[in-house]
Amino acid sequence: MKVYYSIEDVKPLAGSVVAIGIFDGVHVGHKKIIQETCRRARRLGLKSVLVTFDPHPLKVTRPAMNPATLISLGRRLALIGDMGIDIAIVVDFTKETASLRAHEFVETFLVDTLKAREVVVGEDFRFGRGRTGDIRLLKFLGGIYGFKAVPIRTVKVAGRKASSSLIRSLIMKGDLAGAGALLARPVSIFGSVVRGARIGGMVLGYPTANINPYHEAIPPSGVYAVKVRYGGRWYGAVTNIGFRPTIHHMAKEPVTEVHIFGFRKKDIYGKDLRIDFLKRLRPERHFRHKDALIAQIRLDSLRAQKILAFRVRP
Repeated sequence: MKVYYSIEDVKPLAGSVVAIGIFDGVHVGHKKIIQETCRRARRLGLKSVLVTFDPHPLKVTRPAMNPATLISLGRRLALIGDMGIDIAIVVDFTKETASLRAHEFVETFLVDTLKAREVVVGEDFRFGRGRTGDIRLLKFLGGIYGFKAVPIRTVKVAGRKASSSLIRSLIMKGDLAGAGALLARPVSIFGSVVRGARIGGMVLGYPTANINPYHEAIPPSGVYAVKVRYGGRWYGAVTNIGFRPTIHHMAKEPVTEVHIFGFRKKDIYGKDLRIDFLKRLRPERHFRHKDALIAQIRLDSLRAQKILAFRVRP
């Protein structure tokens, strides 16, 4: 998949089938849109193109809402590429982008360069200044500009509509199973390893890697059994998210730290890790003294290893 970060960088196409939307999370509903886009492009012998936006438009148009992103842009593009899209275009969403009227939006992102023959969107897709454009207007403009608008019905899982806002809420409430069902994959954190206070290894005897996430929607404070992806391999691990209330220099902001079982590498600062959440073991709590905390970490590790025994790929 070729990735462009501006529509101006794309050479004009002879024709295309375009999926357009934010696609934060690439959940089951997004996957249906992307699959249909690829299928229609193959049938017509055209390029499949996906147009997405970064940052999230609400961060620009309604900054007070500031929705937490489900996954990083890089992860979003990787998932999209795995599904067979030929070209992805990441539009820098600005106040100028938000001010485009509906027909200007269509001309800029669908017609002038991409020569869209078909445009695949979710049935609740909105576009143009003030989000005044809907699927009815998209169909009308398609008749003028020569493309067919293809709305995809919202996907439901166990009676719940798949939406990024719902998944965001479920993750932040700690409903990993509910969020994972709508994502069709485990809830994950992607981030880089940063230097911490080295309390895990030097004080508690359980070395941990502190993670700086690349996105914002993370599970609530607690201890979790997880899988960690590093260097092309999966490892079992236990993760703590929270404020380290037992430690005398308690964190002011939530800290994500992971203890990886059987991990030998020492210097992984700056490296990327992926953490897949499997089960919440317990809430974070305060212990009266360090020995009680160490005993609990040992129990957490044993529980996590049992959960992970049949769920970590070599």
